[in-house]
Amino acid sequence: MGYLRWGGKGEQPERSNRQSARSPGRRTITRMGAWGEGPFDNDTAADWVFGFQDADQPSGLILIEAALATAANLPQGDYLDADVGVEAVAAAEVVAAMLGRELERSSYNEAAIDWIARTAGEVRPALADLAVRALGRVTGPNSELVDLWDEAGSVSWRASIEARKASLT
Repeated sequence: MGYLRWGGKGEQPERSNRQSARSPGRRTITRMGAWGEGPFDNDTAADWVFGFQDADQPSGLILIEAALATAANLPQGDYLDADVGVEAVAAAEVVAAMLGRELERSSYNEAAIDWIARTAGEVRPALADLAVRALGRVTGPNSELVDLWDEAGSVSWRASIEARKASLT
């Protein structure tokens, strides 16, 4: 089986017959450097996490709230861009980690993990609720991420988002 790949916004996906080196025989999706289904397994999320590098607590919370609100507040009739969805998923994962969910450290999320350790603060219930709403929008209709992962044949991506939502309630 092949995988989908494309260069970025405005370009159409092209199907490749190459098998994924990470999962032979399984279709995966690569969009601007996506290498897996995890919340930080793509360039967009890794770039977003870099914003935590020198952030104090208020700055980090602004990053999180902006990513979540952008997705959560987009009307259902509007198409949710994959980059907006990816940032919302990464932000929701940071909120879950702030609530005590273990987050496996990688070079792609370490700035966020270090920020949590540096600024350890209490998570307002409204922030967790916003994360749940954002994840609902990411997995709802008119979402590019849903379209892309469905086209790639992934069932586990949606299940992982649902697990993330459950960890926030």
